[in-house]
Amino acid sequence: LDSQGLILDAAGLKSNALVFTSYFGELHNCHVIRATADGMVLPSVGAGGQAMTGSQVNVSIYNSWIASNGGVGLSIIDPAANRITDWKLIDSFLCDNEGGNLYADNCAGAIIRGCHTYHHTVAAPAGTVDLRNTYSTQVSGNIFEGTQNSLACLNVTGGSHPAKFVGNDFW
Repeated sequence: LDSQGLILDAAGLKSNALVFTSYFGELHNCHVIRATADGMVLPSVGAGGQAMTGSQVNVSIYNSWIASNGGVGLSIIDPAANRITDWKLIDSFLCDNEGGNLYADNCAGAIIRGCHTYHHTVAAPAGTVDLRNTYSTQVSGNIFEGTQNSLACLNVTGGSHPAKFVGNDFW
């Protein structure tokens, strides 16, 4: 699946704005805004918590804007930590998402590059970017911006191979 220019203004929809399940899927120049739950979700489990079949390897999100959602902006839900791997988030903006801008259960082989995460709201969560299971993950050239009352927060846990963090700015 390859989608370009998708604009999802959830306008208070009481759900996630976009649940994306694809193998080698790409999203380019997408706007995902104003859902009461998460903006964009890449899940390896269904709504009832059951494991989905197959995998979602090499999903790429480019030059997208994920903002003003009531939950997490981009949420990678992979509790088994082996179904959603080698994903990319490139040159995208994640801002003002009440539950944090990015949460990922599994970052195995992930590349997060050239992104800007920030909050203009005072109620920014403690972990605006929360990355787990960072097996061979690369995080480079990003701007992690805090609010007027707190510094930006990047929470990183797990991983058996070193993750690489290069040239990121924290404001």
